[in-house]
Amino acid sequence: IFNNELRVCPATSFGRGAAWTPTKINVGNGFDTIFQFRLTHPGDDGGLDPGADGFAFVLQNSEPGQIGGYGGKLGFGGAPNIAVEYDTYKNVEYGDPSNNHIRICTMGVRPNTPDISASLGDTSRLPSVMKDGKIHTSEIVYQPGSPGHIAVSLDGINLMSVPITLQNLLENGSLNAYAGFTSATGGSWQDHDIIGWSMATPNLQVSNVTETPNVNGTITEIRWVTNEPTYGSVHIAPRDNYGCITDADTNTSTHTVDIRTVPNRYYTFKIASDASSDITRNQNITAITPEYSFRAVTSKLQVSLARLVKNQHNTYSVDVVVKNLGTSVLDHVELTTAKLGLASLPGVPIVIAQNLPNGKAIKRTFTFSSTAGKPGMHVVMTLTVSTLNKASATLTSTVTLP
Repeated sequence: IFNNELRVCPATSFGRGAAWTPTKINVGNGFDTIFQFRLTHPGDDGGLDPGADGFAFVLQNSEPGQIGGYGGKLGFGGAPNIAVEYDTYKNVEYGDPSNNHIRICTMGVRPNTPDISASLGDTSRLPSVMKDGKIHTSEIVYQPGSPGHIAVSLDGINLMSVPITLQNLLENGSLNAYAGFTSATGGSWQDHDIIGWSMATPNLQVSNVTETPNVNGTITEIRWVTNEPTYGSVHIAPRDNYGCITDADTNTSTHTVDIRTVPNRYYTFKIASDASSDITRNQNITAITPEYSFRAVTSKLQVSLARLVKNQHNTYSVDVVVKNLGTSVLDHVELTTAKLGLASLPGVPIVIAQNLPNGKAIKRTFTFSSTAGKPGMHVVMTLTVSTLNKASATLTSTVTLP
């Protein structure tokens, strides 16, 4: 501890350091960690790039005193772990793209390495020069799933989100891990200081997240379910402009909010909630869920019948026309219900188109068995088409079998 800050590794040649939570914490339900760092007093032995080598946020469940190698190994290389490295020295031998990049590294239960071969994601398109001596803020969010996702941002800019399944990467398949920071120097050095750090591992569980746009796509209803009554707020904004705050329902398990949307713009939302069901709030447990993303679109879809004919093999064929009347591309258009009298199509839903541009129509022919009825009978035909964008349309019509 130096000046009430955590100096993971000081500005000295060939140094290394590691700092861990005193006990393992459960990271399997997801986590949201935010920290500030400052890199100062760069130096080198001569002829090298001063200001090295960087630091890493690390998860590991092998031992409370784990530490890896010097220099470009950043204090995590050589030990089993999962690391998000903030690298300020270009090690050509590791495939580093620059002296200012962030890489997510893991070799699973085998010893980790900062080499490109262990990379799950890597970017040098950063909004800041990390070793400029200024205070920078980074956020790392893990959202569980099959697979889960881990997202990294720097100074408010989302950098990358990559698939990851923690239980396949931590030793013994355990989701309890030590969390902390490692750092190292070589022939070039700097002070690596963590100014502040918070980490939320939510008890709050969120499920059944749905988004339903209205008929013209101007309003989208976001609905989700929590595992217990919650208080708090939900943050909703376009992905590139995060920060709008909308009050959520209080003391309920099912929540809904309506937001104004712009077609085809991607939105994210994150719930900050008091997960205690105690109305007196004697215990305020703040849990922050990972971000959820959705795309608001128009939902105008039309389905119509072009023709109905009887085939030589005593079956019936129907031409179905689906048209996108909205202003946005509709994704994954499929026929979910198809009945002609007593007959229905086997194996529905049937994909009609992976995407349907606005203003365009597509025609598909479907064949029904002779069990639909006898020629001349009046039967009811029902067709329902839906898309991933929550658009749907149903045609119900009485037709005469030819």
